[in-house]
Amino acid sequence: MSQDKRIAGMGNVVICLYFSLEQLLATCCSAALHRRHLMVWKIFAPRFVFEGVSFLLTTVVLVISFLAVLRVDQALRSWFKKLEASVDWKTKNR
Repeated sequence: MSQDKRIAGMGNVVICLYFSLEQLLATCCSAALHRRHLMVWKIFAPRFVFEGVSFLLTTVVLVISFLAVLRVDQALRSWFKKLEASVDWKTKNR
């Protein structure tokens, strides 16, 4: 994977995290706005906790999957370089 594709892949991860963070922020604002509401602990607080946990899980999964893709890409590039060198060596020795 070239450097610009890695940057584009990281951009996709950042966009996904941005939307998840936006949901968390909206829920936080909603809970703050309705803090005097009688149902704050029944409706808004659980939603806020759910969004917080969801954001953390999304962040962890996205970072791990991005790092896995980078590792697989690096391993494949290394393997293809070895394969190309092997083919070049065989064609020179004929």
